[in-house]
Amino acid sequence: MVSEYGFRVKVKGYVLNCFGYSFLLLISLSACGARSSADELARELQTVSSWVATARMTGEAWANGAVPKAYAGRALHKAQQTIHEEIDSIRELSSASTPDARAALLERLQALERAAGQMAMAVKQEDRAALAEQLKQLSAEEQKIKNFKPTFRTPLVEVAYFTACRAN
Repeated sequence: MVSEYGFRVKVKGYVLNCFGYSFLLLISLSACGARSSADELARELQTVSSWVATARMTGEAWANGAVPKAYAGRALHKAQQTIHEEIDSIRELSSASTPDARAALLERLQALERAAGQMAMAVKQEDRAALAEQLKQLSAEEQKIKNFKPTFRTPLVEVAYFTACRAN
């Protein structure tokens, strides 16, 4: 049925004119945007976890004499650099998360970045004791990141939309 305001759509017994339908579509699209932000955060954290594992394995390999100093130094520097880039990406993404969750996450990520940088410095100075200490620090922070559960601010409409989407 068409009215003077445009088309009408019947949704579960409710008739929506084009303005109501547009509003419903806008809410649905905003819910999808919030979901992709959470997915993007998960991808960024996975990248950080991969680079932390690389730093840990490289440090352990150098400490055991399995890789040369130059290789270990470059790999650890690259890990630090990439973690820094991921921190910047997460800082831009995290507008959907609560401020406390964002601050806690960024603090943990910066500790990982510092540990990777200090590991690179320990390798450069051939200080195995300092490297061992930084490996402990890196492992502790890595575990905290693995246990991190981000909290997102999502409107009730989006929560209902996610519930419906996940059911499919």
